[in-house]
Amino acid sequence: GGRGIAGSNILNRAKNPRQPGSSIKPISVYMTALNHGITAGDAYNDSPISKSRKTPYAPKNSTGYQGWTTVRKLVINSSNVGSYLVGRSIGHNDDDSWQKIVDNLENIGITSLVLPDKDPKYNDFNPSALCLGGMKYGISPLEMAGGFSAIANQGQYIKPTFVDSIT
Repeated sequence: GGRGIAGSNILNRAKNPRQPGSSIKPISVYMTALNHGITAGDAYNDSPISKSRKTPYAPKNSTGYQGWTTVRKLVINSSNVGSYLVGRSIGHNDDDSWQKIVDNLENIGITSLVLPDKDPKYNDFNPSALCLGGMKYGISPLEMAGGFSAIANQGQYIKPTFVDSIT
């Protein structure tokens, strides 16, 4: 945690889960999408969404909307709507899509997901958590680093290590 820390006393900031926010998008939605046949050139309509029976979740973008644009540009602009739409399109239905994202995150070493079997009411099996990073507990920076290293390693996860102490 360092010297002179104020606020919450987090002793090991590398291991304690934190809310990932938009930094989850590349390793949750987009990595999973690429593994299931979606390409960086596929187009999605990055426009405001209205809640409906067919679309039960309606995220908003904080930086505006792009209209029809590629996955590549959705990633660059960190589009919330785009992340949600791409995430939904990975599977045959929403639950199938969310399960594929969960499976991918677990395959790249994410262990802090709260799934419905552990907490049926407040869990991470939803688009707010999996597509936008609003998770119950979050992900440790160490596990985030391991997840991102899989991108640079052609999708191959290697468990990260860190220095505990220098003597």
